[in-house]
Amino acid sequence: MTLAPPDFFLASSGSHLFCAPRTCWVEATVTGEIRSDYLLVRIYPPATDFRTKEVINRILIVGKHKPVNLTEFPASVYIARIKDAAVIKTHKCLASGIEIVAAGEIFGSQKAAAAFAATVA
Repeated sequence: MTLAPPDFFLASSGSHLFCAPRTCWVEATVTGEIRSDYLLVRIYPPATDFRTKEVINRILIVGKHKPVNLTEFPASVYIARIKDAAVIKTHKCLASGIEIVAAGEIFGSQKAAAAFAATVA
């Protein structure tokens, strides 16, 4: 089985959970109570929530200053943990169904994400 090429790479300077670069694939756009431009993203490698020990292999991201445009890198984003698994199937979320856990940056290459991550390690 071959995976599609990644859509982007994610790293965070404000979160130990997401400081290492993650390879990302967009699965869907999600509409929420507050915004309609969340992106449902599959990440690799998965992260592990330090509180619950839950493996996180999907997150939502949303642009910090403007909607995410996957042709403009780097871009600042908020990273949300999905608390209600229905989001994955319905592509809709309530504010109570997600939790913003970090801010991060998305990059067009793994090299750029790794260079950014190296500055905060």
